[in-house]
Amino acid sequence: AALVHVAADGSAPAPLFAHPFADITAAGVWVDPDTDVAEAVMVEDLRPRAYSLLPSHEEVLKSLQQSLASEVTLGDVRLSSKDMEPLYVQRHGDRWLVYYWHPSLTDPVVLPAVKPRNFARASWLGDQALPARAGALNAVAATLQPRVEGHRLRSGPCNIPIYLVLPPEGAGALVVRLHEGSSVRDGWGADGMDAWLLSRGYGILKVNFRGSPGFGRRWQDAGADCAAGIQTSGPAAGAEDLSSLLLGEESVPASVEPSEAEPAESGGFLDDVTAAIRWAVDERKVLGDAFAEKGTNLPVAIMGSYFGGYAALHAGSRLRDLIACTAAIAPLQSQKGGTWWPDAAVPDASARAEVESLRGDLEVNQGQDPASVILEPASLAGTLQQLPVMVAEFERDGPEAKGRLLDTLAPPGCDPQEWPASISYVQYAGEGRGGGLVRQSMLDLYRRLDGFLYKHLSPLAATDGPKLLREPFVDEVPFISAALLPAARGGLSVTAKNIEMGFEHGLRVSKGDEVADRLPALRSTAAGVGFGGGSTKEKAGKREGSIAPAHRIAVREDGTMEVTVSFPEEPEGVHVMLAEICMHVRAKGLGFTLLLPRQPKTGESIKAFRLPSGTEFMFEIAGDPLIG
Repeated sequence: AALVHVAADGSAPAPLFAHPFADITAAGVWVDPDTDVAEAVMVEDLRPRAYSLLPSHEEVLKSLQQSLASEVTLGDVRLSSKDMEPLYVQRHGDRWLVYYWHPSLTDPVVLPAVKPRNFARASWLGDQALPARAGALNAVAATLQPRVEGHRLRSGPCNIPIYLVLPPEGAGALVVRLHEGSSVRDGWGADGMDAWLLSRGYGILKVNFRGSPGFGRRWQDAGADCAAGIQTSGPAAGAEDLSSLLLGEESVPASVEPSEAEPAESGGFLDDVTAAIRWAVDERKVLGDAFAEKGTNLPVAIMGSYFGGYAALHAGSRLRDLIACTAAIAPLQSQKGGTWWPDAAVPDASARAEVESLRGDLEVNQGQDPASVILEPASLAGTLQQLPVMVAEFERDGPEAKGRLLDTLAPPGCDPQEWPASISYVQYAGEGRGGGLVRQSMLDLYRRLDGFLYKHLSPLAATDGPKLLREPFVDEVPFISAALLPAARGGLSVTAKNIEMGFEHGLRVSKGDEVADRLPALRSTAAGVGFGGGSTKEKAGKREGSIAPAHRIAVREDGTMEVTVSFPEEPEGVHVMLAEICMHVRAKGLGFTLLLPRQPKTGESIKAFRLPSGTEFMFEIAGDPLIG
């Protein structure tokens, strides 16, 4: 990309700066507000860096770095400023907000500064980071001391920008994170999700697969032919006349790693993901020598949201020898307005051949995309049912990020015995794009991810290597509008316990002690571990049973809520109670509470159906479709 000055007087454009590997954006240009002259430019290649465009401005950059205190404070953490570098500024007269790159963090650290107009240097620089827009809000990731690496991975004609974020003591397993798609790229450093994974012993591999922005239009538009993507040396094509403006070796990638992966001239994003995993395991040996030689049955998970979730589902389906489990958050399931799937959505060469065959000579975006039958995640249901997969959606998200996947995995009305045991599917009620509205729902999402990754990766991790950690699952009673969930075991939050006690108290007040005493007790003198079994060791007051049996939730268009529950064995003394927003199922040794996604209609009773197996029940609850 190039930065060019275009004058209003019609004179010839004047080239100011060019970079052969990365985009230049308006936000990264330092412009003097008095003269409108570009003074410096920040470019984010593998790592971000600011370059002076004027000799007089070099002194400003130097002063902003030399004036740093030895430590700066971000939140309640003191960070070493040894390798911090200024990237760009926001000016408010003589008062500046300076955005600094930190080698451990994805977001820049923002410090206040004073730079008088007529001074060549900053006269004052603070050491307390400010919570500014696009700046780092906390230093949690830095306290974990991550080892961050950026590489350009050579795979055939492709040159793939990737990042590794590793715990200081080494990784017990590897989580591949895929970004959201064509408007987002991964960058240097550790963000909040990385910090969460690092704290549990996982290493993180982030792949800027073909179609990713930020590394030049050629890479973003590479699609099938990544030979048209990032070049490996020399100035960008079309910028030969600007080559003298390139700032020496620092504008050239510092690390290009070879790979034994096959060339991917006619492939797709999965070729880049495969090459990155193979390199990380076989050549970089992030999981140790044993796994580098093993080649399969690796402790590797893949996860992503939106397009990254779509890509993760395709990866889980097609890369079964490399990936142990898949987590997809709000995966793309269709295209907006019925448009065709873009070229960047084709996963690999074999899928590309099928897509071209299905589309034939049809004109793009004319009618339904014939290739949807192999590109939509619903088309992968057959293979996904055989894999450990977790899918989460948000009820008020766009229609393209939720859809037929649940109904394809487990068609409505199918016998619970036919539910795929390896699938965990949940849709959070009331949540829009990305979630975050309801605290207990987001806690539930992260706790499910925590347990899911640990369950499927810890058995594969090396016994003599770094250990994986997890927190005990705590049921926060989230608001769920659709679900297909296996049985869960763990503890209860304070909210869940209060709901259970509230139902007991309400039944006693409304129906009297005689009726309330028939309700199966949740606590016993025996510490049960399930339905009808477990230890007989005396532990007075311990709650029995799993916190939730396998269940499915669905909401019809008229607001009727369907809850299907599959008990591990025939339950004794089943009671179902309903409140304004809660449904509570009680049986001997079991208490199971749901926060309902719609308000139950007053005066309507629950319809209960016992399924032929005797261990499964379906409950229909009439709800108001407009409330909830």
